[in-house]
Amino acid sequence: MAWLDIIKSAKHLDCCERTTWTLINTGDLRFSRLPDGSIRIKQEWLDDYLLAREDQSTVDRIVNEVLAEFI
Repeated sequence: MAWLDIIKSAKHLDCCERTTWTLINTGDLRFSRLPDGSIRIKQEWLDDYLLAREDQSTVDRIVNEVLAEFI
């Protein structure tokens, strides 16, 4: 199990560091704080976040396709 810092976490999420901080601050992304104050995030937690977002975007796509038939 790999623990990643903010920079590596952002790369894993394919986003900028600022977005990663926002996800942490809003409680959308799990993290651990080390005694020195630095942040580490398990790669597994990042993968879980991405998978949840993928599932939601799939649902959104299906709903939009169904609704498009009625417009």
